[in-house]
Amino acid sequence: MKRSGEGGKQKKTRPNATLQLDRLRESLRESLRESLRDRLQNKWLFYGSLILLESFIIFYPLVTAFSPTIFFEEGRRVSFLFFIAAGAGILPILISKKSSFRLDLGSARLRTLLERLPVFNILYVIFGISLLIRTVLPYDRVFVGGGRVMFGSDDPVYHVRLVENLLFGGHYPHRIFFDPYTLYPHGDHLHFAPLFDQIPAFFTWLLGLGAPTQELMETVLAYYPAVLGALVVFPVYFIGKELYSRAVGLVSAFLIAILPGFLFRSILGAADHHVAELLFSTVAMLFLVLALKEAKACGAGGVTFEQLAAAVAKRDFASLRKVLVFIFLAGFSFGLYALTWVGCVLFVFIVFVALFAQFIFEHLRGNSTDYLCIVGVPVFLIPLLMISPFLNHSGMYSSVHTASMLIGAVVVLVLSATSSVLARRKVVPYAYLFVLLAEGIAILVVLRLATPSLYASFANAFGWVKYGIAMEVLGEMHPMTLDAALRNFSTCYYYAVNVALLCGLFAVRTTRLGFDFFSSEMEGGAGTGKGAGAGEGRAGAGAVRKNERKVKGKQKVEERQRQKQKAEASKGSKGSKKSEKSVRRGLKKYGAPNRVLVVFLIILILFYPFPFNLTNSFPENLPDNFKWSYYHAKSGPSVFPEDWYESLFWMRNNTPDPGVNYYELYEEPPRGVDYKYPESAYGVMSWWDYGHVITLYAHRIPNSNPFQGGIGGRNEDGSLRPGACTFFVSRDEEEANWILDELGTRYVVSDFEMADVTGICSRLGLTPKFSAITAWAKDTGGYIMRVNTEKGPQIAPTAKYYSTMEARLHLFDGTGVELGKDLYLQPLRHYRLVHESPSTIISMGWQGGQEIKFVKVFEYVKGARVEGSVEGTAPNGSVVEISTNVTSNQGREFVYSARTLSNGTYSFVVPYSTEGTDFELEGFTVAAPYKIKLMKNETVALREVEQSVSEEAVLQGKTVRAPAL
Repeated sequence: MKRSGEGGKQKKTRPNATLQLDRLRESLRESLRESLRDRLQNKWLFYGSLILLESFIIFYPLVTAFSPTIFFEEGRRVSFLFFIAAGAGILPILISKKSSFRLDLGSARLRTLLERLPVFNILYVIFGISLLIRTVLPYDRVFVGGGRVMFGSDDPVYHVRLVENLLFGGHYPHRIFFDPYTLYPHGDHLHFAPLFDQIPAFFTWLLGLGAPTQELMETVLAYYPAVLGALVVFPVYFIGKELYSRAVGLVSAFLIAILPGFLFRSILGAADHHVAELLFSTVAMLFLVLALKEAKACGAGGVTFEQLAAAVAKRDFASLRKVLVFIFLAGFSFGLYALTWVGCVLFVFIVFVALFAQFIFEHLRGNSTDYLCIVGVPVFLIPLLMISPFLNHSGMYSSVHTASMLIGAVVVLVLSATSSVLARRKVVPYAYLFVLLAEGIAILVVLRLATPSLYASFANAFGWVKYGIAMEVLGEMHPMTLDAALRNFSTCYYYAVNVALLCGLFAVRTTRLGFDFFSSEMEGGAGTGKGAGAGEGRAGAGAVRKNERKVKGKQKVEERQRQKQKAEASKGSKGSKKSEKSVRRGLKKYGAPNRVLVVFLIILILFYPFPFNLTNSFPENLPDNFKWSYYHAKSGPSVFPEDWYESLFWMRNNTPDPGVNYYELYEEPPRGVDYKYPESAYGVMSWWDYGHVITLYAHRIPNSNPFQGGIGGRNEDGSLRPGACTFFVSRDEEEANWILDELGTRYVVSDFEMADVTGICSRLGLTPKFSAITAWAKDTGGYIMRVNTEKGPQIAPTAKYYSTMEARLHLFDGTGVELGKDLYLQPLRHYRLVHESPSTIISMGWQGGQEIKFVKVFEYVKGARVEGSVEGTAPNGSVVEISTNVTSNQGREFVYSARTLSNGTYSFVVPYSTEGTDFELEGFTVAAPYKIKLMKNETVALREVEQSVSEEAVLQGKTVRAPAL
């Protein structure tokens, strides 16, 4: 009974225990469920916040850059408030300890991504800043309203011409390589490489869904350089990271983002190929560094030919995949660079010199040079294959390009083979230098004997830079001055100079220590003295590996000590004291004088002279790096004054069409053969600076262009070569007419910059160009003189200057001018003013204070011959005068007059018609009927008749009979 009672008791209590156990289990489940729910809620809150923040970081600079009017005018407050709200709502979540679950619940790949995300955000913010300063600040200078987009001069304008022809000529994607719409009457073979124009054309075609518009094309082209310039921060960062550290990469990316000189070349509207050159060359250098590092890291001495042959035989490239990918990308990006700039031979030489030096260093250290050959040969051959389809276009790629790349590949093979042979025979390493010297001499001798012309091309390319006219007037060739260096590089200029010196010392020092630049490892040197060779190199390498193992062991011990210190830091006062000691050790380490000095120098370079200029007005209170960047960005691309565009659009609408299809895919004639123009074609004479804008905006054909074609000058024998400079400095109308007849010119366009001999333009923020004209003409003296005035010595033009065609046209409108008692400039008989721009620059001190407009357009005509007779008692030798009142399109009036002596008859050649033109024109100069007077003296006329002159007579040189006087 007892047992049964006990059993009954057990049966009675067992359900209670089971119930409690079930309750406990349920409680645990609920607790776990709540914990998991909280963690999941935190997880999704974190990820949602992260996605929101990342989206904002990524899209805000893009939207702002491509629609600045929305974000900086209409929605400025909204965007700013959204930024504040997003930052206030998201950042606390990201930095909260509760978000530490991301280390527990995320996958390993996700954790790696989250660890790298801050660096990406910093780099992307730098990219966003780079894009914004290139687009937002100059926006109003580029998009001026009315559907017009302003592009920088000179090459950006011509790239617009090429893309315009590419898209709207019905022959996309084929670009022209010869253009008859420049350098009349010859046409010009283009030296612009093809890739730069194809990229914006493709995106315009893509965005236009196969039907691009002019507005879309100009918008894409305007943003094109800014986007390329902003993208440069990424390869710059990775180069800095691979060679040094992430911090160095980020600083380098920030500096290139704000560097004033580069910013000026990559700003909104500056659609020039220079920015693409820098981007692709930087990418090429990045992949070259990566290829060399990866190739060096394969095996003990880098990837070898044996490894490569084995991989090819087994068709197993798994171990070499990364190396081969980087080699291909290095060659491919180098090819993109070559397709962007025909001057890529310069970088071929730079890469060759770098590989040549690395070959010597590696051999002297007793290392294999196979990896350098495996990397170097494709880097030279891949670009050669990429440019090969364009070798048949004259004026672009030449035998110099093919020979330089082939020679680079062959020499790399020779260097590698020589190193291998000497290493196998255990020849003293320094013998390598003498063998290379002998081989180099042999290659030069063979090159000179086999291809003398190619040898001469290389000799000229590597000769000293010689002084020439181009160095005086071309911005790309002008010698660097300290002022220009500071404007373009700011304080980074001094930093670059010092770093160059330090790198030289570093290279010498590390060469002696056996430091490998690309792998950042210490290797055994080749040794010095007797018996030095590959054996000692291997022994040194073994010692280094031993040291490396020691270092790794020490690092593990230090890591365990750090973990122990972290555990002890939570145990109270003892832990606190140890923590304080750890902090003091960190301060001692990072507060060392050398580290403080480095940080100070970096801050000085980046922010000088801030904060000492804090009291100055904006932007003078900014650091120099930022100040010059702001000036460059705010001023926008270098464009011509508005008067030029007004005059060119007038010319496009009010002058005869030259009869050449502007959008055609022109057939390229052989080198030295002129293009076959129709009879209706003609040229427009102006200074070569304005050739491209005449082509693009006026749709007319200039006689000279910014490719330095059609400038003219004098030959070595002193004979005259027709061109722009010889025409504008000519002091004889007959000589000037001969030049224009040789060049088939009908219109002459001049501006005040071309006429400025005393430097007035410099005070107006413009560029005087008359000195450049005389420099190209090799006639620079006698145009100015010093005179004493009430204000002291002043510069004044001389009679020689006033006699030039440029002065007679732009200052005097081709009229006769009395410069002194014994000097009278006869009026020009074959040039008439047909249009002038609105802006007045100065007023002449004589001729009734005539206003000088900024741009003037003249027409070169045969002129009508007006003949008549003198009757009555007028003696032989009487003076006959013909004159007309001319009114320009701006309402400015002047008198065109000429005088001659009569011997019973008289004859004049006059350029103005009085009956209008053959077609209706707007903004055209008009002339009143001519008055022909028989003069008694300088001011009194004996008799007078009136005569009209038709446009046909002026254009065809017909004779007009006037009534007898």
